[in-house]
Parts: sequence; C-alpha cells; structure tokens
Amino acid sequence: PDEWGQSSKVLWQGPRRLMRPGDWNEFDGPIETECEDEADVEADDEGVPLRYHWREHLRIGSREAARAVAQATYPAEPVFAECQLHECLRSLLAEGSTLTALDVRGNGFTKADANVLLELVERNDMLVSLNMIPVTVDEAQTCTELVLNGTGVDTVENNGGDDGESYNDEDDPEGEAFCRQALQAQVCRLDEGDGFIFLSLVTPRYFPELKSITLRRLEIPLDATLAHITDALLGLPSVDQLHLSDLRLSSRGAALLLQAVVEMSPRLVCLNGLPLCHLMQLRDAAEGGSVELSSSIEWNDFPLGCMTRLNLWQHASFPQASNAGESTDFRLQGQTLTDVGLRGLCAMLRYFAGQERTPAIGSANRGGPT
Repeated sequence: PDEWGQSSKVLWQGPRRLMRPGDWNEFDGPIETECEDEADVEADDEGVPLRYHWREHLRIGSREAARAVAQATYPAEPVFAECQLHECLRSLLAEGSTLTALDVRGNGFTKADANVLLELVERNDMLVSLNMIPVTVDEAQTCTELVLNGTGVDTVENNGGDDGESYNDEDDPEGEAFCRQALQAQVCRLDEGDGFIFLSLVTPRYFPELKSITLRRLEIPLDATLAHITDALLGLPSVDQLHLSDLRLSSRGAALLLQAVVEMSPRLVCLNGLPLCHLMQLRDAAEGGSVELSSSIEWNDFPLGCMTRLNLWQHASFPQASNAGESTDFRLQGQTLTDVGLRGLCAMLRYFAGQERTPAIGSANRGGPT
C-alpha cells in the first residue's frame, strides 16, 4: 500500500496538476495543500503546463491519452514515433554518409514521412538509388527500363526452424545490410509514402528516355498508394511497355489500375507481351484483321481486362500446335485473379464459344414449334 494513502483528486484538481514530474520528491511526504485562489491564478498563466486532466472514457497511460496530452501541450510537435523515425532517416543521410542505396518500402511510411525523406535525398550527394529508383540526374536521364521486383533481394531458406535463428548478420555481403524480413519475404508491400515517393521521383522531367516499367511481386493494400502509382504512369508519355505481374490488389485496386492501363493503351506496344496498340489499330481499321497471339503472353487481370474493355477478342487468335505433343494450353499467371480478370476471362470464353457454334444450333428456335 501507499505510504500516504489518500484520494488522487489532488492530482487532477488541486495545485499538483500544475506540476511536472520531478518538480517534487514523492518521498519527502505529502505536499501541503495550497489555497485554491493561488492555484487558479497559476492556471490562468499560459506558460504553466497542465499535467493532469479528467476526461470520460480516456484511460491514463494509453496511447490515446499520450496523444491528447501532447496535442494540448505541444500541438505543433509530432508524436514520439514520428520524431524517432525522422531522426533515424536524418542519421542515415547525414553529411558524410557513404550510403549509396536505400530501400524503405513496406515500413508504413506516410506522405509526411516521404516528404522528410525526399528533402534529405535532395541534399545528399552520395545516394544513387531510393526504393530501387535512380535518384541521380545522370542515372535518371539515361534510364530506359525501371524494374520493381519484390524486395529486390534473393530470398534465403530458413534451416533453423520457425524462429529463424540460423540467420546471421555476418552473412550479409560486404557493404550491404538487410533485415531478416527482406530476405524471407515473397512480396514487398507499398504504403502511401512509398507510392508518393514513386510519384515524386518517376516523372518525365527526370526520366525522359524511360520506355519500360515492370511491377512484380508487390502488395498494394491502400487505394491512396495505387492512386499515386497510376498518376505517375499516366504522366509518362515515353513509356510504351508495361509488365504487371503477381500484384496483390483488391478488386477495387485492380479496377483502378486497369483504368490507367486502358488510358495508356494507344501508346502501349507491349502489355505483358500482348501487342495492345497493334490490336487497337486493327480494331479501328476498315479492313479489320487479326493477330496470332504469342504463347509467351502473361495472362492475368490486366491483359484479360484490356482485351474485354477495348473489345479486342475478335481481332486475336491463339497459335495452333505445329508438332505432335506440343501444348497450346491457355495458362493464367500469377497467384491471384480478381473480379477484373474473371470478367475478362468470361468474355473470352463467350466469344470463342460463340465462334465455334454451328449455324444450325445458333439459329434454332428456343421457344419450340409454333
């Protein structure tokens, strides 16, 4: 039990509410109660911090309570976690840093965090790559292909059981450092800040020669992140090749990305191996025609969705087997297929099923004899 057991009311209503921790010694005994008038006068002084509060449904010691107190006492100061994160970024890119490549994707960065990082990168002369994107002027101006493939590092097998104790930091190559999750992850998550960094860096001004973009093994759970990426893609008139593979998206996210791809389609020579703009030219030509599609096309949400959205199935044909035993199976790629790809697949099946239907069956009366 407390040495001086008493009500806690003096902490949130008495003069002690104006005192900071450490301004008194709790082992000196109870503090004599001061007059209420003196406490009220001190409370009117804006320079005196109010430590204690009394709010219903607010648990003292919780994260919400700490945020409420911080906003009341220091409204312009960010929370501790943000301050700590920004200090870590400043230490990484401080003057004299020898860091040349930095990848911070999947760490929950917000747009504010991304702005802090971009300001540090702008003042840094050593960094060459940020989130697998070139940041030096010379590299960006001559870049023709941009590839974001998962974490960018080879995964390692865990031979030490579920705890992963077999991993040793000393196994990292000289001059490089990876967290354990980066070596074991199959996909890389992109948060809002990661999408904003992509939008800020991948622009026509910095990448005038960029022709091809590959996005593979990425998880994009937030629509805000995907909006930044689609805005960046639409703003790159030089890009004519797009490869989208094994993307973990919601149905809404896949529809949003498909809409951007459809808007880019008049200039897309290749979408996952699909000759998109050529098919559109055949569709718009008076004489029509068709193209035999290559077996190397990676069919997923986006080629299927574009073929259906742009009404291109009637101008495409699949290759026939030239040798005995040669497979001409239609193979879906990737780990997921959203509603976007499913609708495209159904449209393809309806078209080719109707093409093979005989006239007699097609003209049969459904209602029976009259």
